[in-house]
Amino acid sequence: MSRGYPGGGAARVGRATLRARLYDLGEYPGAVLDDVADGEVFGELWVARYSRDALGALDRYEAYFPARPAESLFLRRRVRVRTPDASTTAWAYVLPRVPPHARPLPAGRWPQA
Repeated sequence: MSRGYPGGGAARVGRATLRARLYDLGEYPGAVLDDVADGEVFGELWVARYSRDALGALDRYEAYFPARPAESLFLRRRVRVRTPDASTTAWAYVLPRVPPHARPLPAGRWPQA
């Protein structure tokens, strides 16, 4: 279990990939969904105890405002992810558009190795 998860009570499933393009935004990365992207974004899949409070805490942490998506830094979207053993759907926080200062990370990894 991870205490760092904003809602508490999360367990790491393992590595996962997402069809998207990854960008360096300075202090953190951001992904833009792209079903036809040649590359993938590499990350981790976590399972969390579901509650509105936990999801709300994550939304606030990611600057996602469901009632005001145009004002959000990230959007929460249900996406298809692949693990080494399977494919499943999961929530992901993605950029609605590429910011002008964003630098592409073609390797799909953060921090860039």
